[in-house]
Amino acid sequence: MADSGTMLSVWGKPQAAAAREVAARDTRNSRINCMDGLAGIRWTEEGSRGASVKNVPSGHSWRCAWHPVRNSRHRMSKTPIRDSSQHRELIRQTHDYYERNAEAYSSATLKARKSTRHELFLAGLPGSARILAAGCGAGRDSAVFLRQGYDVSAFDASSALCRLSSKFTGLATRQLRFQEFDEIEKYDGIWANASLLHVPRVELPDCIARLTRSLKPGGLMYMSFKHGSGERVAPDGRFFTDLTSGELRLVIDEMDGIEIEELWSAAGTDVYGDPTRWVHALIRKGERLGEVARS
Repeated sequence: MADSGTMLSVWGKPQAAAAREVAARDTRNSRINCMDGLAGIRWTEEGSRGASVKNVPSGHSWRCAWHPVRNSRHRMSKTPIRDSSQHRELIRQTHDYYERNAEAYSSATLKARKSTRHELFLAGLPGSARILAAGCGAGRDSAVFLRQGYDVSAFDASSALCRLSSKFTGLATRQLRFQEFDEIEKYDGIWANASLLHVPRVELPDCIARLTRSLKPGGLMYMSFKHGSGERVAPDGRFFTDLTSGELRLVIDEMDGIEIEELWSAAGTDVYGDPTRWVHALIRKGERLGEVARS
């Protein structure tokens, strides 16, 4: 049976007393998910979609996130990732999830409503653009671009999703991880919708740089992440890197020759239709960077 309340995941080390104080802030049927214990915690609201928990003596802060609770699949908790071997295991778990659930995931994806983000992305491309769907899933967005006459290529890390994408779109969808991608100045646009969010935080700059290297000078890239801060593991075993708008801006600002055209956060839904806040970015590769690369 679906729960009607909300869950608050507290990412840090609040004691039980502080946890009760946080829970008391929500008068609805709420749940709180707290880990470990540190003294001197207080609660500070940051709007309807988030909050922070602060250790008063030291000034350290941790992100909290509100999650409407429908069933146990969506109850997220913060999991500290200690080393690269743990990352590898969690990425394997994530891959296995999509291999096992490809049909159900595909069905949910293809039922999702059309997004205005497609129009926003396409408005920044030439009419004859070549588009890469990076982390394409079952091919929903690839099909949108194909129907409008664009030249589309696609890849995904999941072999099962690649098969479904190829069947749905008619494209020869490649099985490829972001960390393996290596192409230079081939695409006018790259669409990475809710796909880079499975990349470990430490590997994000390299993976985004690999994608932007494949953009032609002046090329445009769209990407999106779930709003939050840090790495976590969902109860279904999938690994996520969540970012705030500010954190995504910091990642992009580290990259030479890349400019942010738009960066925004908005309420939406996940693939299963549950309320989710997203962080979106449109970035463009400079013309001069391409000239340097060809010289």
